[in-house]
Amino acid sequence: MAQRSLHDIPPPDPSVEKASFKVASGFDVNLWAADPLIAKPTQIAFDHEGRLWVSSSKTYPQLNVNQEPGDQIVILEDLDQDGTADRSSVFYDRLIIPGGVLPDGAGGAFVAHAEELIHLTDTNNDLKADKKKVLLSGFGTEDTHHTLHRLRWGPNGRIYMLQGYYIGTHVETIHGPRRLNGGGLWSYDTHTQRLEIYSRGLVNPWGVVFDRWGQTFQTDGAGGEGIHYSFPESIFKASPNELRFLNGLNPGRPKLCGIEIISGTHFPPSWSGNMLANDFRANNIDRYVIDESKSGYTSTLKKDLLQSSHVSFRPVDIAMGPDGAVYVADWYNPIIQHGEVDFRDKRRDQVHGRIWRITAKERPLLTPQNYAGASIMELLDKLKAEEDWVRLNAKQALKHFEPAKVRSAIDAWVKKLDRSHTAYEHHRLEALWTLQTISSVPSKMYARDLLKSSDHRVRAATTRVLHDWGDTLATFTTLVNDPHPRVRLEAVTALGTMDKAESVEVALQVLDHPMDTFLDFALWRTCRALQAHWVPALEKATLDLGDKPEHLAFALKAVERPELIEPLLGMLADDSPQADASTIQVVGKIGSADAMNILLPIAANPEHVLSVEAIQALLEAAEDRLIRPSNATKSVETCQALMQSGREESMAAACRLAGLWGLEGLKPLLSLSLESKTRAMHRAAAEGLAHMGKRNELHRVASDSLVAPENRVSACMALAQLAPSDAGRSAALILQFKLATHDVEALMGALTIKPLALDTLTESLNGTEIPEKNAIIATRMVETSGHGGAPLMKGLARAGSIHPIAQQLDKDRMQRLLLMVNEGDPVQGAQVYQRPELACTICHAIQGKGGSIGPDLSSIGASAPIDYLIESLIQPSAKIKEGYSTSVITTKDESVYTGAVIEENGRVIILRNMANVQTRLPKDSIAFRENSQVSLMPSGLTASLSNDAFADLVSYLASLGKTR
Repeated sequence: MAQRSLHDIPPPDPSVEKASFKVASGFDVNLWAADPLIAKPTQIAFDHEGRLWVSSSKTYPQLNVNQEPGDQIVILEDLDQDGTADRSSVFYDRLIIPGGVLPDGAGGAFVAHAEELIHLTDTNNDLKADKKKVLLSGFGTEDTHHTLHRLRWGPNGRIYMLQGYYIGTHVETIHGPRRLNGGGLWSYDTHTQRLEIYSRGLVNPWGVVFDRWGQTFQTDGAGGEGIHYSFPESIFKASPNELRFLNGLNPGRPKLCGIEIISGTHFPPSWSGNMLANDFRANNIDRYVIDESKSGYTSTLKKDLLQSSHVSFRPVDIAMGPDGAVYVADWYNPIIQHGEVDFRDKRRDQVHGRIWRITAKERPLLTPQNYAGASIMELLDKLKAEEDWVRLNAKQALKHFEPAKVRSAIDAWVKKLDRSHTAYEHHRLEALWTLQTISSVPSKMYARDLLKSSDHRVRAATTRVLHDWGDTLATFTTLVNDPHPRVRLEAVTALGTMDKAESVEVALQVLDHPMDTFLDFALWRTCRALQAHWVPALEKATLDLGDKPEHLAFALKAVERPELIEPLLGMLADDSPQADASTIQVVGKIGSADAMNILLPIAANPEHVLSVEAIQALLEAAEDRLIRPSNATKSVETCQALMQSGREESMAAACRLAGLWGLEGLKPLLSLSLESKTRAMHRAAAEGLAHMGKRNELHRVASDSLVAPENRVSACMALAQLAPSDAGRSAALILQFKLATHDVEALMGALTIKPLALDTLTESLNGTEIPEKNAIIATRMVETSGHGGAPLMKGLARAGSIHPIAQQLDKDRMQRLLLMVNEGDPVQGAQVYQRPELACTICHAIQGKGGSIGPDLSSIGASAPIDYLIESLIQPSAKIKEGYSTSVITTKDESVYTGAVIEENGRVIILRNMANVQTRLPKDSIAFRENSQVSLMPSGLTASLSNDAFADLVSYLASLGKTR
């Protein structure tokens, strides 16, 4: 049903599409190429002769039965230099959905082709490939828009390539096997044939670029955090089985496809260094300003370079051309993706495609460079160019000369550089990258000389080069203490690949300097990567960390190994300043029963700065690992102290701990707390009594009509764990009272875990009447638990005298709603969104405010058609967004838990249900798990809205993330 509204699709006339463009002030756009010269471009890349290579696919999203491979690599040329292409040459045409193309600088090209990276050669210069070589094979092909794609040269002469989340790659290379399950960025050295993983993660990374100083930035075509700063060994969201990841620089921003950095003199100076990325769903080209921030960067969204209202304008790649203009690959299609729309949907455009050219008004275009006839020294002088592509092409051209001659020329060229020139340090860095590009392995003296540069960006880039060349530990010892944090970041990352205990000793020295998010991640990653080397040294007392307990504490917390916990316990016992919240957390995760004793006095002391963390660690140890302190006396004293603290959160925690630790002597206090007027207290007391197995006590309270209904709810919830049938019968009685929404949600959430409780409740509802509100809320909870087909749904409807809340969405209603949404008021819709009964803010976040059960909606309007929004609100289970499916987990005691996984590690899974209630499930208690076909969003949430209010709500959602 998604994109169902796209019946009025504009004709495929480029002039109609161009009329929809709104270009930033001071710029023009013209059509550079269109069908029949090209069709369905997926990537574009200029070669050294100024020709545009295009990978294109009419086949996407899938090859038809009996269809022969026919996707192409096309070369476009503007022979008369009038600003439009006038010749198209099919270089190769036996491909299936090629994801990327990269000219090799010698008339051939590298191509990402399904499971392979191939090289195509034109041996007779007729613009036709007559030789094909498979360089690598084994890249995953599970999803056609996640396969290997987006090829780009790095400043060091290596090829960088992307793959998406739904891919499992297993490549055999001459340097050994390479495995990458999930998204990531690859690097490939064409000289040594070495393939390596550069970074991991992102749902579908679909753009990578290197700035003037060699720093890496990526975009995610299926994420929502804008630009990502990437460096070797970095990890981002959606990387499978990773414990930690880095976030993007623009949380809540749209999905982006392709990325380019403005350089050269054609664009105004204020645009230099800005990044352009395609918001292909909202038909825009975004502009971002990137600024340095400690070891990383910040990214600020500015006014778009180009906006369009044309539904088929799909910018998927972007590149600066040899004339200084920006070229945009327009896939041209009203239908995007293949997960929401049928593969054979007739509205899919499989014929057209465009290349648009954006130029700055009243600013001269650049004269394309001549590389083919240039000498070595002339090519080296091109390394001084302002344009990124000129310097890149010059380095590529130098590969065709004898390396020894190039190396000798570089030595002479560097000596003649003007030291007073503002770009002197950058010129020297380009010379270093040229040495990498020609695959020369000279003396490291030149690189080490660059480490003395006054520019930290040069020192950072050089650190990475020395890492590639395998420099000594002594060099990185200096670099990890460099005055600038980005140099230290590069050094720490490099040390993580040097397999020796001393590498960690050196890396930990970075803690002697100010830390930030990227540095902390890099050091954590290095400590984990090298634990096989430094942990044995620690056990043999040969690890030399000097008099720096904070260094040891960081390393120990990074690896979380139980046999190494003693130093952390010593820090806690001595109240050392190195003991912080993370120290407490690690002890809670891996500590023994004796280790828990160390946490007791901290937890019991309300004045201790880590008291709250100690209480939480004790709770998690008991819940996740069934670990209780070995000192029973101190355990009782701690619980008593917490119960008398007067702090509700601590008192509630004490009730839970008393039950988890089986402190029978505190049972009277729990019974008293069960009668508390504070919901948090009687819920916690009920849980404590359930852990003690006090079935009769809980049943008495749950069944007593003289007890306040909310206290009975708490008792019944806990009773469900011990006696599901009793709980079901008690629930039928409790539901007859007027209850608060959260009480009904909590009660039903507890009952849905136990199928027997639901069966008994169904039987007990016969002949009873319950308030309509209770019935509606209870029905929603049952529906989202995956039990929507159970007789209980009918029993609740009958007892509450309610009509089925599922809404119909046929073609006619959709059309009526679409018309109403066009007249909707986004301002009024924002107020509708905030209504408590809709629970939108509980599950979804907008600009950092709200829950995280469902997708972030900050940019939903830029990434989802209006009919998709309507369908999601009325029939939420029809299409569940990637990454937000509900998990159904059955434990060994046959309990069934349903919810969104908000955290998972090797020991525990934490679920959150529709009522925002979290449940911790130790993994060793799980029998099996599966994905639910039912959304956590109930189908009837918007049923109570008037048509006007519903239209306003959709109008508001459709406005989110749109920059126009």
